[in-house]
Amino acid sequence: MDTNMFSCNLVENARKHKWFLKSIHELGWSIDKPSDESFRRYQTLWLPLVHKHHPKQLIPPPDVAWLWHCHRLAPRDYAFYTRQHFDGAILEANPPFTLQFASEDCETGSDADQTKLIWDEMYPNEPFFLTKDTNKQDVEQKKEECTSVGGFAGFDLLGSTERQRTFLWQVSGERFDDDDFLEEGLKNYERFLSLKSTATEKRIILVPTYQIDLMWHTHILTSVTNYNKDCKSITGGSLLHHDDSLTDRSVGGMLDQSYTATKDMWKAEYGTNYAVDGGMYRGEPPKSYFQKNWKASPDGCEEVLTFHRQMGASSTSPPLVWVANGQMTSDGKPAFVPTNTTQRSQLRGMPHKEGYVLGKTANGIGYWHHETKDFHTILYQRVSRLIQMQASDIACERSCCGNTQDIERKEAKLSEMKEIKSLIMKRMQAPRPSGIVPGIPKKMTTKREGTATTHTYYDSTGVWYYPPVVYDNCGGACGGEVIYGTTGCAAGGACGASACGVGGGGGDGGGGKFYRCLCNFS
Repeated sequence: MDTNMFSCNLVENARKHKWFLKSIHELGWSIDKPSDESFRRYQTLWLPLVHKHHPKQLIPPPDVAWLWHCHRLAPRDYAFYTRQHFDGAILEANPPFTLQFASEDCETGSDADQTKLIWDEMYPNEPFFLTKDTNKQDVEQKKEECTSVGGFAGFDLLGSTERQRTFLWQVSGERFDDDDFLEEGLKNYERFLSLKSTATEKRIILVPTYQIDLMWHTHILTSVTNYNKDCKSITGGSLLHHDDSLTDRSVGGMLDQSYTATKDMWKAEYGTNYAVDGGMYRGEPPKSYFQKNWKASPDGCEEVLTFHRQMGASSTSPPLVWVANGQMTSDGKPAFVPTNTTQRSQLRGMPHKEGYVLGKTANGIGYWHHETKDFHTILYQRVSRLIQMQASDIACERSCCGNTQDIERKEAKLSEMKEIKSLIMKRMQAPRPSGIVPGIPKKMTTKREGTATTHTYYDSTGVWYYPPVVYDNCGGACGGEVIYGTTGCAAGGACGASACGVGGGGGDGGGGKFYRCLCNFS
């Protein structure tokens, strides 16, 4: 499969795409309904500015960036509108997946700085950043300038923002931070496009998985012009229209039938199953998703389980040997409890099991006791994924003139997580799951945002402690009750079609959320 048929690096851009979605979400622009003023600013100020100053690199304010993002995701409608109003041109985002932050002063001469200078020159009486205290009377007067609030040449942009606001949720499962998974998604996306001619002949609406849909969205948003060229090259002259309005997931409905037809066509053409673990519909987001401070768990577990504080574990005798599958632990429990599953995705919704972590290693899928090396292997993998996510976020924020304080805060957290990763690795190499380990002090003090925190890594008997960051950010170390979305026929595909298309005990040094399985908190 030739993935060089694409005009851009879709895997790299998919990471930037996710950073953009997370940034817009954290600022609240994708959570709340866009205001009429944002529509006016986008339609009558931003698009004319882009047209006049093409091909300069221009970085939009966040409210405008979100509307532009959603508009471009309907490439046929977007191209029709911009060609109609801007001398036949398709206005591209250059560069894509960028926005400006009101809280950050950009470097003089940077693209962000130059954009604001151009804006001030063209619109001296218009603020670059939209604020909540904008005079309502002025807004009502200016709204008359906007000829189609929420609708652009027949396209319902307001409806698109409503549908697109949950896309981040669907692509925030742990596998979307895996490079191999993204590379696989790229190959599957090319296969998906190649089905276009057959689907047209059979009058089938193609429904993507979310693994494919991330690549599809990224392809369109990188450049509508190049998307159209690439499509024609891959499909033999056809364009694949992206329409996210097909959202009825009822059994037997259009989306359900189309997904089944796509799945069957894929199997017949490529001889493999269409559904991909970790890349399907996850169900609707929890209420916590619609808060600015929502953060994706590395394990995709969004509902954090809260356990009661249970003390006394440190007063027991520490374990003297590592145990393995088939052996018993120091407290008389099996080292490994299999779940009779063959894939990690089948662990969804399984109950909490005290003293264990639920996960997959090379030695089996199921519940691993904390006296096994497999337990620590799972912790190590989760921290590693979190480090990768954090480093990617920092890189994107730096390239997009992010808030300096936010970057410094994330860098401090990244440093702390790297220390934890090193700690876990050293403990995995220890002769037994307790006692002093060379290179790990009994206590360590870290500073974040001016606050010093001391973590204790051992108690007086040698029982191991882990700092709360492990439980807060790794999906928890507790076993079971991992909350995932549903799967199945109607639940399988992404939103729309070619119509567009846990578990985790959490840690709290003050004694809030507790990891009941180990209870070893510093």
